[in-house]
Amino acid sequence: GLTFRNDIVAGPGGQQILLEDPSGNVVELFQPAGG
Repeated sequence: GLTFRNDIVAGPGGQQILLEDPSGNVVELFQPAGG
């Protein structure tokens, strides 16, 4: 499974969160702001 490294961070450009996979690699999920 994946481990969340932080809470969702929201800013004017959108939202992001960092995950860590079982191998220790950090994965960033980013959702751009709509509009």
